Amino acid sequence: MSDACVAVACPRAVAHRATSVIGSGTVTRSHQRLRTRAVTREPIVRRQAGYPAGRSQASAYRDLIWAVATADADTGDIRQQAEEALAQLDVNLAALGSHKSRLVSVQVFLADITDKPAFDAVWGPWIGSDPGCWPQRACVGVQLGGAWRVEITAVAVCDAA
Repeated sequence: MSDACVAVACPRAVAHRATSVIGSGTVTRSHQRLRTRAVTREPIVRRQAGYPAGRSQASAYRDLIWAVATADADTGDIRQQAEEALAQLDVNLAALGSHKSRLVSVQVFLADITDKPAFDAVWGPWIGSDPGCWPQRACVGVQLGGAWRVEITAVAVCDAA
């Protein structure tokens, strides 16, 4: 196995090996165990395929998940699109092992920032009343394509294995 493979698959193995090379110049059994474990581990980055091609709906690295969600179609008012986008966010988080109660950061992109109160009216019941589960959240006004009114990006912690 090349050092490049170890660096991608198991950073600890590389650091441990580097210490050994500097110290003794030999590879011990513990190095071999780390290398073997690195080869058999799950992929470092997990992804949920998205649409259109070339995009992921969610990606996970170690204990974090990054997700994006929009409404199914660019029809309907802000409330309908917000409900659909939040439902899609639930699906994207669950697909990679998390839940809205594990969100740490959310960015809401609104085609019209004056829609923020209407979005908040949907957000409140969706996120729940427990402040211990509320993520940091920002809403910004942006130009979105088509008639989409809202797009949401989020970072969440993976559920404990």
